[in-house]
Amino acid sequence: MREVYEFRLDEAEAEKLFGSTVGRSLGVVRVVRLQASDPNFEALRDAHLKELRRRRGVGLLYSWDVQRSYSRAELDQAELIHLIPTGAFEPAGEECGTTYDESGACPHCGADRVQTSPLSLDLRRYQPEHDIHTTTLRRGRDIARSIADEIVVSDQLADWLSADGATGFDLLPVRKCGRDIPILEWFQLKVTSARVDAVPPTSFGKNPFDLDEAGEYRCPLGHVAGLNVVSELTIEQRAGQRADMVATRQLSGLRQGLLVPAPSLLISPALFRLMQAKRIKGARYEVAHLT
Repeated sequence: MREVYEFRLDEAEAEKLFGSTVGRSLGVVRVVRLQASDPNFEALRDAHLKELRRRRGVGLLYSWDVQRSYSRAELDQAELIHLIPTGAFEPAGEECGTTYDESGACPHCGADRVQTSPLSLDLRRYQPEHDIHTTTLRRGRDIARSIADEIVVSDQLADWLSADGATGFDLLPVRKCGRDIPILEWFQLKVTSARVDAVPPTSFGKNPFDLDEAGEYRCPLGHVAGLNVVSELTIEQRAGQRADMVATRQLSGLRQGLLVPAPSLLISPALFRLMQAKRIKGARYEVAHLT
């Protein structure tokens, strides 16, 4: 497995730390791509944590991401695959009339709210960088997630999943915003299988340098494990877990406005092979581990 972190930080701070030889300047922001074994990774970590202490919680990083790539052998031998939708879209369902019952939801993080109506979406506000495309799927996505953790799949992917007999989820109709008319190009994907537990060495935190030991973004009742998943997933194996799609009991993210914490999705090797064969767009994949 090859792991490359992408950081975005202030250009002036990057210049002080690295000079002009590391990263790519975008003007006021510099993009820096590093592996954990690179001495510059440790230099950035130390500088970020020092700035966190000095400025009371504000470090050097504007944003971060990690890309993990695998050999064919690593993917073929994987017992479970972490499915990561790469597209987020809005407006969310609530803005379009989708209703939720939050009477039994966690008062701290909002976990376990219940959707009580079909998902309604307004897909007319197309933004090429962010939103799903409903007219030309070949140039759009086959799977995407709203900012409120509402997952939709294209009608084509829905047909493939149904024909394959994949298990662990339902495919539900999506309706137009404010109207009882189905959107034929998309279906809502709802995981129905029993939740699985993410266990150590899975790490959650603010970023690779800050695992949030103070618990700022953790739910005191245990629903939200952290702001982000910062490592590969390790899942506790239990007898009878045979569904092609499962979701973790532990959530990541935060409740803020329409944003809600979300579980991680995992798929079986068989479903992964189907999605690869059909060249599904809108997702990336990481190897997950069973213990």
